[in-house]
Amino acid sequence: MTKERYVLGFMFDKHNNVLLVEKSKPKWQAGLLNGIGGKIEPHDRDDYHAMRREFLEETGHTTNTAEWIHIATMEGKDWEVEVFAYDHRLNNMDGWDGRPTDTTEVLRVVNLSEVFGNPKLISNLPWLIGMCLDPDMHSGHYYVSNKEPEWMTA
Repeated sequence: MTKERYVLGFMFDKHNNVLLVEKSKPKWQAGLLNGIGGKIEPHDRDDYHAMRREFLEETGHTTNTAEWIHIATMEGKDWEVEVFAYDHRLNNMDGWDGRPTDTTEVLRVVNLSEVFGNPKLISNLPWLIGMCLDPDMHSGHYYVSNKEPEWMTA
């Protein structure tokens, strides 16, 4: 079985903000905040080019593929996500909050102090953002299981 492959990226500024997108699709993400990203297309040279393309499509901001750091690979039964962090902190993200993307989605600038415990975030974002900020966690391979641990079903 071929897995659907995606990229997911996070950009930060010097004021401890992270750039996210308020999702309208897929349905399970509608109304929630997620990182910038999307499906890896057949014409993408590699995962870094897919990240660069998705970031440009969703933000209108051009980046260099060498400026993205691969943080982790998340795998599920039928999907795989390559997680990236932008290598430089921007001076600020003034004017980015509320900017529409190329779809029906909207960019959101969120302070890191509002990330943990925020019900508007996709549930795995706090630890993914934490991994992006911790160089010791970069370039790991993390498996996401669809099976609940025994202690949850007992």
